[in-house]
Amino acid sequence: MPPKKNTAEAPQAPSTASFADFNLRAELTQAITDNGFERPSDVQAQAIPYCLERRDVRVQAKSGKGKTCVFVLSVLNMIDFTVPGIQCVVLCNTRELALQIADEFSRFSKHLPAKSVTLIGKTPANIQIKQLQANDAQIVVGTIGRTADLIRRGDLKLDKLQFLVIDEADQLLTAEENKEPLADILAAKPECQTMVFSATFSPEAKELTGKVLREGFREVTVDDQQLVLHGLVQNYMKVTEQQKLDTLIELLKLKFTQAVVFTKSVERANVLSEFLNGQAIACKAFVGRMSNDKREELYRAFKKKDVRIIVCTDIFQRGVDFEGVNLVVHFDMPDETDAYLHRSGRAGRFETNGLVVGFVASEEDNKILESIQSRFAVKIQEINNVAEIDVERAFLAK
Repeated sequence: MPPKKNTAEAPQAPSTASFADFNLRAELTQAITDNGFERPSDVQAQAIPYCLERRDVRVQAKSGKGKTCVFVLSVLNMIDFTVPGIQCVVLCNTRELALQIADEFSRFSKHLPAKSVTLIGKTPANIQIKQLQANDAQIVVGTIGRTADLIRRGDLKLDKLQFLVIDEADQLLTAEENKEPLADILAAKPECQTMVFSATFSPEAKELTGKVLREGFREVTVDDQQLVLHGLVQNYMKVTEQQKLDTLIELLKLKFTQAVVFTKSVERANVLSEFLNGQAIACKAFVGRMSNDKREELYRAFKKKDVRIIVCTDIFQRGVDFEGVNLVVHFDMPDETDAYLHRSGRAGRFETNGLVVGFVASEEDNKILESIQSRFAVKIQEINNVAEIDVERAFLAK
């Protein structure tokens, strides 16, 4: 069966859009004000009305544009707090993203009787089961494996489900290890509103979301050429492997707030972190082989700005938001164009400026640079040394 067709693509939102246009609950409007938000972003202005109409949606927007708030605000506005049971399930592909989304539900529901349960793996399931058995939560935010496991065991009941959200859908839907748990979740859920979100959608991901969404779903999207990370100063430097370390040290002397340095392997991330600390440049490595407790501890420390520099692999490239990050360094260039977008999106989030610098050290790096500039129709400026960076434009807040 061919994938279902969407019947409308959202028009560009007017610049005069305001949260008052959505006619949200007064408690939700108060929380928005408390958190200092004055106007919705473009993706919020376009997507929230469709969500509030209880339509299925597929939303694509680059990192840092407020996709998470689209479903958090919409779900909190539509939940019936007089009905016991789980009414919303949000599926994520990482623990860190699940924790962040749970935090977003918490801060926007401060004036509402909302409660969420976070279901993440490698954490004792009995604690999560007790939280579900209390029957006082309306929202589950979970990684796909643990969520599917608790559904199979009968501990997570979906009979009251009204909303299914799939975040970072392109990775979550296409990863081979997710196919079986996702099928189990979809088989167990009743008919409900489904919302899928991502910064990019591969052809395979688009096909799969078309099968998950109901006929007539609405789409809010921008084309690849509009996905370029506007507001960021994007540079590259041609360096040898031997020159990378000295060049990175010079970059880290700039007056940035927080920085993320990407490498291509766990080993390189750990070695680079040790080297920088040895040069009296305090930093932490964030890699997949860390224990979950250490990853969560580092995530929260970086969120609170107790840690200024993170050295990491691509595990850190997606979903999580840190408003302090305004410098991203591709110490090793990514293998594909989407990874450049997701990595670079760590900087310049929440409508701020930022700086992205890529180290081009091989012919393969040259090829990926050309692909990035071609796909996103962006000219990334070559510089010969750190002194050529437009620091004022990079780090001056909008």
